Amino acid sequence: MPPRSRCSPSFRRPGRGAPGVESPASRKGTPNSVPYRTEAETALPVCRELGISFVAYSPLGRSVLTGSVRTPDDIPPEDRRRDHPRFQGENLSRNLELLRHVEAIARDKRCTTGQLVLAWLLAQGPDIVPIPGTKHASRLEENVGAVDVALDPDDVRRIAEAVPAGAAAGTRYPEAMMRALYL
Repeated sequence: MPPRSRCSPSFRRPGRGAPGVESPASRKGTPNSVPYRTEAETALPVCRELGISFVAYSPLGRSVLTGSVRTPDDIPPEDRRRDHPRFQGENLSRNLELLRHVEAIARDKRCTTGQLVLAWLLAQGPDIVPIPGTKHASRLEENVGAVDVALDPDDVRRIAEAVPAGAAAGTRYPEAMMRALYL
């Protein structure tokens, strides 16, 4: 069963706010990154129809898209990502194989993989607002560099085709957390 979105087609109903306001929502947030975008691709057309901005959180796939996680040992022992299926065993191996496709495109564009995937999101419209998390100023500076990565429609298509929607292995959270999110 595909992931459900809190901004699905059933969300199309008049808001209960001020007169003339179609929806009380002004933004929708969900994970959205090159390999983890199935839910976002379902929600985005509805958001656009309703004039709702889309906040793409975890656009770097909890760091796997930066290339900083190559093995489970790259994740600190106390880090909750160790419990996330996408970072375990064969799932991590498969996701790293997908990353290799992104890395090749980033080399062609002369940018980091993190910058490329952020630029990919930005290239999809001004209503998409990626919010990558970081603990380091150097990563913040790197992420801001995504605005200087020029992608044309062919680049956007090439990146999407390199990592098709649904190709990523492993859920974003452990099963119990996924149930709590209604996914």
